[in-house]
Formats: sequence, structure tokens, C-alpha cells
Amino acid sequence: MKRLIAGAFATALLATGLFMSAPATAATDVCVGAGVAKTGPVFYPTLGASASGAVEFNFAAGGCLSGAATVSGSFSDNFPGNYCGHSEGTVSVGGNSLKWKSAGSVLVFTGAGGGVVVAVPNALSGQSCVSGATEFLVAGLVASV
Repeated sequence: MKRLIAGAFATALLATGLFMSAPATAATDVCVGAGVAKTGPVFYPTLGASASGAVEFNFAAGGCLSGAATVSGSFSDNFPGNYCGHSEGTVSVGGNSLKWKSAGSVLVFTGAGGGVVVAVPNALSGQSCVSGATEFLVAGLVASV
């Protein structure tokens, strides 16, 4: 858990640095903090089917400037698929669409804004990519412009 928190702070600092070095624009919404993401079952490759369907990021410890704490989206249909360690999808933040691609536990958001979120299976509640994780601990920052 300490590594997740340390990773979250490092991610938030990195994301803040990236946004501060970008051209000045007014963000329509910024969501930052830590919480839980709910998905359909997500497996390691070869252990189960590619994940699909809805994804919901809830920044319970933090939130969004708009007052919402939840960012909703869905997995994209892609090759080689959506698994623990690699996934793609879209979310809506502040009425704008952002896309994510992940490598390992890091999701990088691009499009009409950006951000970085770290997501790991919630082992405290028995979640594992071996059995198909449906709940992930998340921490980071996502903003739309």
C-alpha cells in the first residue's frame, strides 16, 4: 500500500509537471486523487478473455473540479486486447473525450486533455489478474481542456 501511495504522489507530481510545461489553456475539468476503478473481469494474457465494457474511475480521496468524483468510460476494441499490463479505452471528463493506453500499471490519457493514473488490482479485497480482477486501486490526475 505504501508503494501505491508513493507511486500515486510521484505520478501526480509528474502529471503536474507535464501540465505546467504545456501551453496555457483553461481546463474544463480536473480530476485528481485516489480511489477505485470498477471494470468487467481483467485477466493476464492467455488466462482469460480480453476485457470489454464499462470502466468507472471513482476518485473518492480527491475528486473533480466539477464536483463529481466519478469518471466513466469503456474499454476499446483493439489488438491484442485488454489485459492486465495492457489496455486501451476512452473516458469522458468535463464533456470531452480522452483516450488511454496502459503499459504495466500506468495509464496515460491523451486527446482533449491528458493525465496519468496508476491502477493495480485491489489485493486487499482479493482481486487478482489470475482470477479476473474487477476492482483496481487507482491514483493520479486526469484533466480535459
